[in-house]
Amino acid sequence: MLLLLSIGLSLSINAQIYGDPVISVDFGDGIPSTWTQESETGIAVWEYRGPTTEPNNNVGSRGSCAGSASIIESETADNGFVIFDSNYWDDDGSSCGLNIGGGPDPGPHVNSLITDSYDLTQYPPTSLTFQQHYKHYITQGIESSTSVWISVDGGETYEILLDNNSSGVTQNALDEWASISLADYSSFTDVKFRFTFDGFYYFWMFDDFTIFVPSQNDLVLESANYTTFEENLENDFIDMEYYTYPLVMMPEFNFRSTSRNIGGNPQTGTRLNVRITNESAQTVYQENSEFTSQNPGSLVPYNIEDPVFPPAVPGEYEIRFRMSQDQEDQTPWNNETTKNYQIVSNQFGFDHNSMEDQFVPSGLYEMSPYSVGSIFATNRSDLIMHDICVAFGDSSSAGTEVVGKVEYFLNDSVVYGETEPYILNEFDLNGIGGNFFVTLPLIEPFEVEQDTLYYISVASTPTETERMTVGRSGDAIPFVSTVKFEDPIFSGYFLKYPMIRMNLFEEESNPGCLDELAVNYDPEADVENGSCRYLGCTNPEATNYDPQANFEDNTCLIEGCLDPVADNYNPEANVELDCVYFGCLDENANNFNPTANTDDGSCVYNEAFFTINDSSGCAPFSLTLYNQTTVVDGGICTWNITGMDPLLSCLDSVIITLDAPGMYEISYEYAVGEFTTTYEIAGIEVFDLPEVPTLSYNTDTNVLTCTGCDQGDVQWFQEGEPIVPPTLNNWEPVDNAFYHVEVTNSNGCREESEELYVLVVGIDELEANIAKAYPNPSNDFVQLESASTVFSFELFNNLSLSVRKENVNSDQFIIDVSTLPAGIYHLKLLTRGGWSHIKIQVLH
Repeated sequence: MLLLLSIGLSLSINAQIYGDPVISVDFGDGIPSTWTQESETGIAVWEYRGPTTEPNNNVGSRGSCAGSASIIESETADNGFVIFDSNYWDDDGSSCGLNIGGGPDPGPHVNSLITDSYDLTQYPPTSLTFQQHYKHYITQGIESSTSVWISVDGGETYEILLDNNSSGVTQNALDEWASISLADYSSFTDVKFRFTFDGFYYFWMFDDFTIFVPSQNDLVLESANYTTFEENLENDFIDMEYYTYPLVMMPEFNFRSTSRNIGGNPQTGTRLNVRITNESAQTVYQENSEFTSQNPGSLVPYNIEDPVFPPAVPGEYEIRFRMSQDQEDQTPWNNETTKNYQIVSNQFGFDHNSMEDQFVPSGLYEMSPYSVGSIFATNRSDLIMHDICVAFGDSSSAGTEVVGKVEYFLNDSVVYGETEPYILNEFDLNGIGGNFFVTLPLIEPFEVEQDTLYYISVASTPTETERMTVGRSGDAIPFVSTVKFEDPIFSGYFLKYPMIRMNLFEEESNPGCLDELAVNYDPEADVENGSCRYLGCTNPEATNYDPQANFEDNTCLIEGCLDPVADNYNPEANVELDCVYFGCLDENANNFNPTANTDDGSCVYNEAFFTINDSSGCAPFSLTLYNQTTVVDGGICTWNITGMDPLLSCLDSVIITLDAPGMYEISYEYAVGEFTTTYEIAGIEVFDLPEVPTLSYNTDTNVLTCTGCDQGDVQWFQEGEPIVPPTLNNWEPVDNAFYHVEVTNSNGCREESEELYVLVVGIDELEANIAKAYPNPSNDFVQLESASTVFSFELFNNLSLSVRKENVNSDQFIIDVSTLPAGIYHLKLLTRGGWSHIKIQVLH
């Protein structure tokens, strides 16, 4: 089974939107809910891939053979597109072709996406266009197809509008526009379109479905060829289009094209013009086809009647194909395309002479012996095939052994010729854009025959240290270029040509290297075959670089730093030069690099930064400064605070006290070496405290008065518990107790009074109920007798100041008052029942 293994591009056909859109669907909101699907199983379906879907619009095919599957590059691909992913539904495994039929819904698939119904009578004659990217599977007896159908009866019956397979292209461009004239359907009111995937494997993506009123005069060049070859392989592989032709086997060109009229008007006097120009832009050939005409929507073939033999002059040539008509084409840029070819001495090949990519085996086939080759058809006998020419990719390993072979393309047991094993040299390897070909002489050259097909390949067996890759360029015809693996056995065809060529010579010639300076000079050769080898240093960076050398002899002297950790390390160097180590050379910097010898301007010094625990408070205000700067050794930290001397401290936190009310600013400076950085915080406010309130008690009037309780909010306390008096400034207490007040001003700053003891209950009442004191009044001693044990007492003068305090733990005791000044005293007793009060008078 042959499976498509890589991406190929076709001639980008058809058009963009050449007119005024009347219906557009860009799938920005997914597949319209009014569109329908027809699926035989209901499992394999068309999918919308958008920015938020899973998978999203960055994912193409998910099937086993997808690899790095290409994604449609439509104009609105960023907001989504639709895909039928046959490869995934049939085989969602990880190895291409090894799990065929093992996926969620094994193929073949017949699945259709059907649009809304449209009334085309509302508009002038219209055209349909959309962007598409497809990949068809084609092998013996099995294929997949992608087609567009139209119904004018609301979906009851359909007829085909577009068959992508008819072009013979198995994989198209990523951004191809397909346009179809709907002029024949402008009288219908119930028109639907059906996008149908029919068959087995690979995918179809499309986007930007648009019906538009086209320009009236618009031809599109859909195909252009310079040989009679048909990509449906009806005439085998004879007369294919090659890029490189040898002087010894010049081609016969037969120019032909197809053109579609996507305009609204018939076009008259239509014809194909072909012009060949050389490297100097000089015209070496020009001819027109016969005139004809094209009705809207028609696809017409054109050809130049007489075969053309291009000039037998070495060089590069361009062929321009251009359609013209009597009318002025409104979009002339879609009327022409160009192709190129070159004439050289002896090489014959498909590739486009400049490496576009290289085939690198991976997965199961990474270590499998394999060969890469193409089928060639000669158009002349009596020529000698002497050499195989190959352009190897730079993913190859120098030292890898390769062998070239020429076989009968249908039977690899028929071998026409083989080369000696060749060891790849560093100079042989090409990067993108490269075109150095290694000439591999056949052990026994052979005579080719006209219209005979030869399979020319190069093979290698990979190892851990050896690998061969072959450059590729140019869009390939299916089945012409293939890869063959031995373990596991697998074959597939490319859609880009491997850069492999035949080297053909006249029968009586003796090809070889004619330069006496070359190491492989052949004194018996009479025709140069491009095989000359010149030993020497091929590295342009080497001091002994030899621009004439094309075979590395490992003598290069490359000066450079040999230390892998150095910034100028040169892995190719073999002659020591000073190593460069970039870094910060300032010892004061945070990232000082002691191993660096070249300052790279990367020194980093931490910027000064600090935070504070609060930005305002009441005097005296205690403020904590948190140093957020990473300080290195030698760093100096200076704090400048309004009204204070500078403070030197690099601690993580610093506590300061701001005594005076007012506004403050704090700046912090961090210095290390010559580097200085500052950070400041302003707007720090310190508020004034209210005056300290005072309490006084008038025993005659039993009035408790607060002085200073008019400064803000006032809170009264009795025995330490908050109380709410009838007024804030004075009131008559009813309990014997300690009292104090707190005053809070508008800034939240608070002051409180000293405690004042107030005795408001009569002596007789207390003495009768609790304790007796006698004599009272007294000059020296007072005897106390209590109904219950007294644990302690405290004596206060008439200013509520404590003058004596004792623990007694008795129900009878004596208090010495002989030393006290005359006056009224308040005795506070702590008993089991709580606090009690007695008034005592001292006489002197």
